[in-house]
Amino acid sequence: MEKIATDAIPQLIQRLCEEIFQQSEASAKLEDLRAQVIPFDYTPPFKSMGSSSREALERMDEELEVMMRACDYAVHAMVTYTNNVLNSVKARRNEHCPIYRLPSEIITTIFHFARQCSLGSDDGLLRSAPVSLSQVSKWWRNIALSTPALWTKIDSQNVILAELFANRSKNELLDIDVDLEVSSATYDFNYIRAEDLLQFLTPHIDRWESFVFCGDCEYGPLDSPAPNLQTLQLRADWDSHAHYNINIFSNHAPLLRTLKLARFYIDLDAHLHAGLESLHLCDSLILGPPNKFAAMSLAACPLLRELVLHDVRFHGILDSMPGNRSVPLHHLEVMRLKMDDREIRSLISSLQTPSSLRLCITMQDSNDLRTMFPVSQTHQWPPSNIAAIDTLSIIADSADEAGGVHVVGESLQNHMPLLELHFPAFSAYRDAPRIASIAAHLGPMIALTILSIHSTFDQVIMNANMFNTLLLHSPALTAISLRNVPAGFVDTLVFTHTTPHCPLLQSLHLQEMDLGLVDVILLARSRRHHNTNGRRDLSRITISNCRRVKEAMITGLRGLSVEVIWDDEGSGLVGETVLSLNN
Repeated sequence: MEKIATDAIPQLIQRLCEEIFQQSEASAKLEDLRAQVIPFDYTPPFKSMGSSSREALERMDEELEVMMRACDYAVHAMVTYTNNVLNSVKARRNEHCPIYRLPSEIITTIFHFARQCSLGSDDGLLRSAPVSLSQVSKWWRNIALSTPALWTKIDSQNVILAELFANRSKNELLDIDVDLEVSSATYDFNYIRAEDLLQFLTPHIDRWESFVFCGDCEYGPLDSPAPNLQTLQLRADWDSHAHYNINIFSNHAPLLRTLKLARFYIDLDAHLHAGLESLHLCDSLILGPPNKFAAMSLAACPLLRELVLHDVRFHGILDSMPGNRSVPLHHLEVMRLKMDDREIRSLISSLQTPSSLRLCITMQDSNDLRTMFPVSQTHQWPPSNIAAIDTLSIIADSADEAGGVHVVGESLQNHMPLLELHFPAFSAYRDAPRIASIAAHLGPMIALTILSIHSTFDQVIMNANMFNTLLLHSPALTAISLRNVPAGFVDTLVFTHTTPHCPLLQSLHLQEMDLGLVDVILLARSRRHHNTNGRRDLSRITISNCRRVKEAMITGLRGLSVEVIWDDEGSGLVGETVLSLNN
């Protein structure tokens, strides 16, 4: 049968091609050959050679069965031949395309770029780049299969092919980032179990470079050494907490630099690797008080540069004043905390940190700066980084949909942020009084010289009374910047015997305010004479993007020997002007 098919079908296709070539080019393109009626004689030209003693119906059934098998084989042979012929012609045609003339090395480089673009992407096509590239053509498939680095990223989109990717990646290091909840939704809600995933991946644990996993963490297969692991991030299921394996990786992960855990129970004797540079704990319970956590766990990580503790609870709180610090973390650059006041105080008092430490605290409803930073003349308290603050910026975050406000304390000498207080979902009723009292709480520790309050068009951080409270405890201020604040702030700055605020004020920057409601000249005049008790004249006023600025105001200020920088200078407008925003 094979000989009949290999002789007849190629000859049939050849004769049909010759006939089509003989037709004119126009008719060949317009004519739909499949729509033509072929005048076949459908009477079978043959009959079975069965016994004459059989009934006619049986003979016809035999003929039908033979014809069905013959027709099926003819269709199979025709489809096989035509598909392969067409693929061969297309392959020869593609060889003349420019991209097929590129060397394999350049195609491999392009494939590497495709993999890099897929990292962290939500685009399904990008995230499935290895599979997509390997299905374009036989040539591309061969290149993709011979490029192990293309198959090293295993994520939620391709986790069902984890074993395939692990095998094709050869000896390359693996980057694993899997959220089983996302994976199950991707694959028609067929639940993918952690045990099944790790069954494919643990044989390659020596090649893990990064392992980010969200799902059921109550398992214990991660007990083999991971000599190349640099990042470990585990997040337990939403409805449960997991216990962190104190002997994970058999305590052998010498290159581990980043450890992030969420929704875990953590023992104080849990093994935190000595080479850690970044430690993130979120929504977790530490089975011990903060000072013991510092003494036992953090002391084991002397190279820490970043420490993040968000919604972390401790078992057992030392309710005492800060004592001598005992745990040196000389490389710590930033510490981000979202915890109870006493826990924050206990932890900070148990550490020796550089004076350049960036301390970031997310303020909860119950947080109180007096509890976090009690004024003490002993035990080297407050922390040295807090004591160096002389610049305070209070900024409404326009990019935060929840309306958050950031308070940043910096050092004027090196312009480094030393203290950041984040008030998420800012409430003027709840948070504005706490912000206004910052200078009162930290006043014995710091001496503010620069103050900035930058509100937004639709969010005012504080009113004039609270601004008055803030100034009352900031006598050393020399420069103030105000943006989008109530006009009454300017009236508060008028120097009088009853409100002698900021006697050293020299520079004032007003932005995006309505100056038609205030008397800036009165402000400047009140700060011009009687330089007693260290008072200095207000020497510079900068006006940016403010409404209803009169040139008479500018002239009057300059007549008081005040340097005025006005962004509408030279416009030629007289009277009231409305300036365009040009931040």
